[in-house]
Amino acid sequence: MKSIFLMILILTFSSNTFAYIDPGTGSLILQGLLAAVATATTVFGIYYGKIKQFFSRKRPEGDPTDSNEIPPGQGNPQGERK
Repeated sequence: MKSIFLMILILTFSSNTFAYIDPGTGSLILQGLLAAVATATTVFGIYYGKIKQFFSRKRPEGDPTDSNEIPPGQGNPQGERK
């Protein structure tokens, strides 16, 4: 209870302060905002491209996952022919 009363008392009798934000602070804030926009754009572009590539991927003809063929150069391990 005393701390609330003390806080109200301090805020009531506080003097005016004249704060100054110099141009360096403004440019720092602007630089941070531009960096955040550039980062968000880059991250969005990278992941958008990966997601788009994943859903539009087409398998080339003769893909070994489409048939039971052994890919060229990998031969049968037992030495038998099909």
